[in-house]
Parts: sequence; structure tokens; C-alpha cells
Amino acid sequence: MEFLVFHNFQLFAPVEIAGRKRWAHVDSGATQDTAFGVYDGVEACEQEVLIRGAIKDMHHMKGRVRDVCFLGDALGDRDVTITDVPEYADAPFPVSMRIGAPTLLSRPLLLDFKALRLGRDRLPEHYPRTTVPLELFRGIMLVELDLDGQKLRTVVDTGAGMSVVNTAHLAEWRTPPEQVYEGEITDLTATTMPVPVGCTRRLSLGGLVLENCEHYMVDLSRAEAGLGTRIDVVLGLNTLLASSTVWYIDPEAGRIEITTRGLPG
Repeated sequence: MEFLVFHNFQLFAPVEIAGRKRWAHVDSGATQDTAFGVYDGVEACEQEVLIRGAIKDMHHMKGRVRDVCFLGDALGDRDVTITDVPEYADAPFPVSMRIGAPTLLSRPLLLDFKALRLGRDRLPEHYPRTTVPLELFRGIMLVELDLDGQKLRTVVDTGAGMSVVNTAHLAEWRTPPEQVYEGEITDLTATTMPVPVGCTRRLSLGGLVLENCEHYMVDLSRAEAGLGTRIDVVLGLNTLLASSTVWYIDPEAGRIEITTRGLPG
């Protein structure tokens, strides 16, 4: 298990690149891994790839990161996108990489939102747990939240500092959110805009109640078009941390096991 660093509603974990220890942003909502600049162990190519954000699009270079080791797994060379956008300038250490869903979910993942740890271990067999179905769509984790009997298609995104409700489908909600104040959102392209912040009560996941979920209220039509599927909610880090739970995510079995009991050690 690795301890995570929590800063500015983002999670960071150690990663080894070409034999050197570095830091990476842990982002389960990213469809690919990203290197921040070209440095020792990173090779760029001339091809570009389109990155779709919730607000606007941008182009990244394609590239490769050599000899990646993460959570004790020697992953070899990894295909990445490369950007020079300074997304983590205020972090207390240099951030070299964004670890996205392809690497995080290459095999089962244990996410401890109680003690801020990350690993590949299973939950102890005797632990009580809630089990929910998991769908992987283009590598992204999708689950169903329940709100007063209505099912909401939800992305689990550790890279989103705050949860998001998609206003494109809000007219279909039986219990609409309460708008509480104005906030500001920044998307994957580092573009920022003001947005309303709402609060939804009684959201649940497999019977586990997520109390008073605060969230941005944003039209995610662009993100849906880029991903190619419907999104009602993005379950972000503020809600995941507030749940004080531990998640064992098993992509091969298509399920997530969630416990409210803390791990030993």
C-alpha cells in the first residue's frame, strides 16, 4: 500500500519513471496517462491527439514514458499524451505525470478514502461490505447512483476535486438539487469558468447513503459527446472522501466492494 498525498482536492502518489522517483496525480476519470513536459524518460512524437474538456478542447502531443513502476508493478513503457500546461503549479512538489484509468485499472485496485492509501490488496475476507456492479466504458468507471428510486449513470472520478451534476439531463430528475452558492470549475484543459454549486441529499450507492453531496452544476454535453455515453453525475473527490469508505475495485469481475471499516495498519 502507498500513502497518498492530498492537496487542493487532488490525490498524488509516488511513481518511478526510468529509475527515478517522481509524483503523479491519481485520476480515474482520465482515459489516458499524461506526462507533464518532456524530461528524462519521456519521448515525444510528432503526432497530436485531441483532448476534450467540459469547457473546451485542446491538443496534446503523443509520446511514451519509459520504465514505469507504479504500486510495485513494473509496467514497462507506457503510451501517454504530453502537455506543457502547468496544471499543478501550486503543488508542494513537482508533478511529472497523470496516472489515468488505463494504468490504475490494469488490475484490481484498493482505494482507501479513510486513511488515504492506494494498493492492490483485497479487502480482508471477514470485513462487511456493499457490492455494486461496475461498468468500464472506454476504461472509465461507471456505476449507478440512486436518488429516491431514480437511477443515475455516474462516473467515478478521483481527478475531479468536486462532484458534478450534468444539467443537460436535470429536467428528468424527480428530485432536483438545491442551488446553494456560486463556484468555479477547471476542466482537463485547465480552462476555468464560474458555475453554480448545488446540494443533493439522499444519494446512495448500493444502499450506502452519501450524505449531502455538494456538486457543481454543469452542462456536460461536450464531455458526453467525447466519451460517447450518457453521464448524469460525476462522483468526485469531495464526496468520495466524505463517505469515509474503502473501495476494492475489480475490473475483471465487474464489481466494486465498499466497506465503511478501516483497514489494519
